[in-house]
Amino acid sequence: MPVIACVGQKGGVAKSTLSRALAVELARSGLSVHLADLDIDQGSQVD
Repeated sequence: MPVIACVGQKGGVAKSTLSRALAVELARSGLSVHLADLDIDQGSQVD
């Protein structure tokens, strides 16, 4: 199972945005995707 990580120490550089967009496109291509946002602000959280 491949793992892709979007990491960086600096805040505000769109890591969560990139992660969400990548997850959506991978899912659209038919792959099974699990997105885990470990950032304290949880920018990938969907309400």
